[in-house]
Amino acid sequence: MSSEAAAAGRVEVIALGGLPEVRQGDDLERLIGDALAATDGSCRYGPATCSW
Repeated sequence: MSSEAAAAGRVEVIALGGLPEVRQGDDLERLIGDALAATDGSCRYGPATCSW
């Protein structure tokens, strides 16, 4: 999140396509990372915010 957005107290929520139902024992970090990689616009603040 940019410092401007943080200063405004803004929170953004995006839908992640392809995120399956999570079950006990699943690698949640990998599932979210894969979904972020597959979702256009999910890393618009640059690679530093999306280092999976």
